[in-house]
Amino acid sequence: MQKEFAKNLKNLNFLMVLVSFLVMTSCKEGLPGDAADCVEPDMQHLMKLKQGQDQPAAEDPTVCRAPVDDNADDGSDGSIGDNPADEPIDDDVDEPVDLPEEPSAAFTINYVLRDFSKSKRAKMDDAIEKLKLVVNSIEFKEAVLAHTYNGVYQYVDNLGLSNSQIYEKIMAGAETLNPAIDEEMDIDITLYFTNNSVVGYTYPNSERIWVNDKFFTSNSLGQVAANIMHEWTHKIGFGHDYNRTARRPYSVPYAVGSIVRRLVDNL
Repeated sequence: MQKEFAKNLKNLNFLMVLVSFLVMTSCKEGLPGDAADCVEPDMQHLMKLKQGQDQPAAEDPTVCRAPVDDNADDGSDGSIGDNPADEPIDDDVDEPVDLPEEPSAAFTINYVLRDFSKSKRAKMDDAIEKLKLVVNSIEFKEAVLAHTYNGVYQYVDNLGLSNSQIYEKIMAGAETLNPAIDEEMDIDITLYFTNNSVVGYTYPNSERIWVNDKFFTSNSLGQVAANIMHEWTHKIGFGHDYNRTARRPYSVPYAVGSIVRRLVDNL
């Protein structure tokens, strides 16, 4: 009896050692595991940012992400394949443009920056200031109104709105979560870093957007401003295809983001 008990105990100890080894291996090799230590430091940081916020889980299909071409170099034009700045629709103006103000425009931007260094905060401040200048311009209004898809003045996934109504909706500044018509973009921006193919993302139940420093650092001011506009148009109700379909660049987030990129980079 004692020998049998000792044998069973020895087998149990062996199984415990084997299980521990398998868990450690799964962490090192990237296999599925439950241990928190398997999460990379940058992802732990991102998870901490989300804690305390009323956010859906990361795998929630409503999360708006911006995957990048995996074959692109980090600083190349192809590195923001799902960024609104990557697929310009209205790119026929190459010369610096003068931006006289639209008389009826009074658009402002109310924003909060989190986890930005002094220099990176200055870059985002500059991009947002130029974004405000662009949105209040005659050139922006004309470009939004002149957008076409399939030879018709329209946007993809336009919520049943005409180009003129889409422009008015942008200028009204009424977010889904903050529906007051205040002619103001209300946005909360968190800078984070992770070495993957996501430029940035947001959730439908939050004013916050997350911007990946992997791309932010090298992006032009036009690309940064375009990304902010892209994400904010989600906040006022516009969407786009998740996959890279032929029609996706003609959606409001992509097309208006492209207009912003062109105008900001030509200032």
